[in-house]
Amino acid sequence: MRRELLRALREPNLTERVLLIAAVMQKLSAENWQGMLEAFAEEKNLYGRQHGDVRLLLAQRAGEVVGLDALKYFLRSEDGEATRAALTGWAIKNPVAALEWLGKEASPETRRQFIGAAIRGLALTEPDLAISELESIPIERRKNYTSRFVDSLVRSTGLDGTEALLGGMIKRATATNTLKDDYLANIFWDFAQLKIEQAYTTGDILGLANWLQAYVGQPYVNAAIVGAVVNRYARTDPLKAFQWLESYNRQNMAAGQANTVGYDFLMNAWTQKEGTEAVGRWLSQMTAHPHYDRIAQRYSGVVAAKDPASAMRWAATIKDPAIKSAAVNYIQDLNKPKG
Repeated sequence: MRRELLRALREPNLTERVLLIAAVMQKLSAENWQGMLEAFAEEKNLYGRQHGDVRLLLAQRAGEVVGLDALKYFLRSEDGEATRAALTGWAIKNPVAALEWLGKEASPETRRQFIGAAIRGLALTEPDLAISELESIPIERRKNYTSRFVDSLVRSTGLDGTEALLGGMIKRATATNTLKDDYLANIFWDFAQLKIEQAYTTGDILGLANWLQAYVGQPYVNAAIVGAVVNRYARTDPLKAFQWLESYNRQNMAAGQANTVGYDFLMNAWTQKEGTEAVGRWLSQMTAHPHYDRIAQRYSGVVAAKDPASAMRWAATIKDPAIKSAAVNYIQDLNKPKG
């Protein structure tokens, strides 16, 4: 198996290399997997090649096939990445055994360090159990174990299934008054990125905007998510994007959020689509708008790079002293002499 893996690693044709590596991994067993590890040592000693991605693939496969022995091997080797990969693989194939080991045999420090890997593995085959494990972690540490969690859920349940699971998490967080915790914001952020990518692919930007509207006012919704949606919407129809953002901001602030969001993304996308002069003509008719100061601040920031004098004139139309000062400072900082 060492020779077979070396042949696969040294195959120059990428497609053939992937096929050969996959074939080798299918043959991995409790008897030969450590021999396969020798191939990586030989490659490193002879050529300085690490093959880190393939080595982690082998570690996960070893976790699936060998289980605890593979996990302990990587733990003894103090190889954190390989340990995580092996634990993910073990949790995929034997979630009960993996969780029992973490709960009874592993030290508290080992559990703290590697529980996230087990949760990712569970999410691929036992998503409800994965969420239960995540929610059993003390709230102050939960955010540390959300990396790639949503990706695993989507692979096992799809976008709609993952959103249903997310809805359950939100409901339980509401009951425990933890909606503001970073772990939920992390998970919603990752899920929103997938929804945004889907909408970019399908072109259903209105559907995306309507989806996000259902979460308006929630503390786990990052302002950048709103910005990404309005940015794409404005490339299609800036006025409708503005109207949607207005509705979102009204509801968002009525729910207790302190500031408006998204106008910087709107101004950037709108000026890129129609030019600064066209947007300026529109903005000049909006001076009585309740959010004019914020919109003018964002617009002046867009104009500042090309026409600082014009940007300053727009900043001068802002009524709120704090917002005006922020706009002026931004323009001045952007146009400071370099060096």
